[in-house]
Amino acid sequence: MKKKPHSTSHHGKKMGKEVWIGLAVIAVLALYFLGPLQDAFAPPAPVPTIIPTAITVATTPTPTEDPFWTKYPDLMVRLQQYQEDPFEIAKRRCDLPPQVYAEVPPFPEDFYVQKLLFHLGKISDTNYFGENYWKQPEWYPMFDESGCKLYQYPPTDRWAAVGYGTFPSEVIVLSRRNDEYETHFFIHSTWLVQTYQGMAFSVEYPPHGELKLSEFADGTRTVDVDPEETKKYFDVSVDPVDVLLEPAFPVFQSGWTQKITVKVRAKDVKPGRYIVGINITPPSGAKNDEWFYKYKLDYIGTGGGSIGQTWYTMFFEVT
Repeated sequence: MKKKPHSTSHHGKKMGKEVWIGLAVIAVLALYFLGPLQDAFAPPAPVPTIIPTAITVATTPTPTEDPFWTKYPDLMVRLQQYQEDPFEIAKRRCDLPPQVYAEVPPFPEDFYVQKLLFHLGKISDTNYFGENYWKQPEWYPMFDESGCKLYQYPPTDRWAAVGYGTFPSEVIVLSRRNDEYETHFFIHSTWLVQTYQGMAFSVEYPPHGELKLSEFADGTRTVDVDPEETKKYFDVSVDPVDVLLEPAFPVFQSGWTQKITVKVRAKDVKPGRYIVGINITPPSGAKNDEWFYKYKLDYIGTGGGSIGQTWYTMFFEVT
């Protein structure tokens, strides 16, 4: 197996093996209060090229200290890289007060090594990583690059009411005709969101899909299929169905991100390619009421928006 909303408020207010190929994609939605309510739908954020920040070694020559930098600059860059270990010390690169991270697990010593391996698909089993990895905001694309500055200098003229993202948002699954397995994705509150967001998941069967950053072995990226055929061949369930995302600002609360499991059973599938997607919908009435009465004005029931594709899309290749 290889891998990759409009808000509503109450009263107006094996199984499993998994393998990924290619870089993961993140899908994001954001909605802000800016005086009167305004909404801004953010397109899927690009996955960055992860370049570890090197740790300076005291004995490393520099251009001002060593004439060889002028004579052989390319060689000296390689020598510097050889002497440095970019993963020697694992510490947060985002300079924020420790209170911001008080509710997430301690930062792992090998965090950036594991993150790099996961983002490149070298370690594809999501169960390999505990909460101490995926509850860190740095686990998700663009936090170090842009999210950090939003926390260092938060806007004073608006506050984030609704926002969430999925990561990864696509996966290629190599399946036998009769098989059972599970895949996982993470859903999280986006940067600066200050509300409790209730939502649920539904299984969809799109007639068309296009891989964004991955591709099949033959180099193709698109799949066209009869949804009724897909429904006949695959039993798909999501656990949990209803999810509450906790605020991500000014503190990353413990439940700001959640791990979602998708269980799949392939039933005598005709060889070919198929698509199954997971969409975000409003939570059940019972859960919506429960969360509203608990969090009151800090709660928003969300879901039902569109980003032009399902929030998590599984591309099956059955042989």
